[in-house]
Amino acid sequence: MLSLGPVRWAFHDLPVWLLLWLLMLAAPSYACDPRPLAAGQIDPACQATRLDGTWQGLAGLLIPPRQIDRYAAQAVPLEVPGYWTKAQLNSNDEHPGGYVTLWTELRLSGELATGEDLALWPGRHASAARIYVADGRGKLIKVFDNLSPLVAESAIPVSKLPAPGLAGRLFGSASAQLPKLYPGARIIIHIYAEDFRTSGIAQAPELGK
Repeated sequence: MLSLGPVRWAFHDLPVWLLLWLLMLAAPSYACDPRPLAAGQIDPACQATRLDGTWQGLAGLLIPPRQIDRYAAQAVPLEVPGYWTKAQLNSNDEHPGGYVTLWTELRLSGELATGEDLALWPGRHASAARIYVADGRGKLIKVFDNLSPLVAESAIPVSKLPAPGLAGRLFGSASAQLPKLYPGARIIIHIYAEDFRTSGIAQAPELGK
């Protein structure tokens, strides 16, 4: 005689399966590519809008955003969020502080795919910082800056440290409205790290509507 045990079990658990199915339908869906991206490329739709991941970084210089490509071969991968040692930054400078330029390329997808009506929250840094966004079509906008009181903007790379005793802290900030972003948009961060032992980004920048 055929046992009805499995059938009874299936019907008994039907409400559970139905609930799970309904929850899956209600969950937000993002057309994000789960494959690993190249170092220095981030898809924020895969990160719940956080720009976590591997950025490109270069210690010892504040590089004007339009000159970033000239230094790509010298960059080292840096995890964001993270705190970096002098060894990770490939820095031989014995001064306890220094400059770091970080950059990443964005690959927008999901609800961010149009590149419109986006805002950037700068994150939480252990240093003074300046943040630019390049939209991928030549437009560049500065969206945060508490570094300029220490180090003025420059059309050439800056390598000279500010006067001793100057310091800046960024623990949080309101978000800034961005220009329309296109494929290849970049986020560029200049950091003045007072001490490489404690320098870094405690919370990654966030991009969202």
